[in-house]
Amino acid sequence: MYQHTLIIGGTGMLCTTSVDLASRSRMITSVARTGRSLSALNSSLLASSGTHHMLALDWNEPDEFLRAVQAHLARTELPDLVVAWDTR
Repeated sequence: MYQHTLIIGGTGMLCTTSVDLASRSRMITSVARTGRSLSALNSSLLASSGTHHMLALDWNEPDEFLRAVQAHLARTELPDLVVAWDTR
């Protein structure tokens, strides 16, 4: 069981992975560019028992993206698993 899983870009092709990891994690943080995609993922996670944090951030704005992720992790805890979709 993971304590905290951070998934960046996990609402599209990695959605199934996000759902699977949520069932294996006490807490999951999902980062995506739109609130709509995060809400759709959240609907799929309702059966999982962990906490789900959602961050709508644009990784094309790296300074703001990093600031927001760092601030979130300072409020929660550092992840023990990170999954990131390479958007290049």
